[in-house]
Amino acid sequence: AARLLDAPDDAVRVAMLREAEAMTGQPVTGIGPTSVVRLRHGLPLFPVGRFRRLRSWWAGRRPRSVALAGDFLVSPSMEGAVRAGEAAAASVAAWLEGR
Repeated sequence: AARLLDAPDDAVRVAMLREAEAMTGQPVTGIGPTSVVRLRHGLPLFPVGRFRRLRSWWAGRRPRSVALAGDFLVSPSMEGAVRAGEAAAASVAAWLEGR
C-alpha cells in the first residue's frame, strides 16, 4: 500500500480492482465512480462510548431498500467494514423478501 500513496488515483483504482479479482477469482465489473483518500498517518479511533451508541443504533434498525455500510458502523477495522457490509446486505435481502 505504501507504494500507492503517491501514485495517480487511476493507478490506485486499477491496483484495487486487480486485487479484488485475485481475491475472488472472477472479473470485477459494474464498478461505478470511485474516489481515493490517502491517509499517511491515520489511526482508527473510536471515542469512549461509541460502541454503546452503535449498539443502540443497530437495535433500532429495520430492513430497508438502501443500507449503510462501513467500518464506522461496527469497528475501525477491515473486519468492521466486512461485518457492516454483511449486515447491510442482510437488511436489503430482508426488505426484498418482505415486499
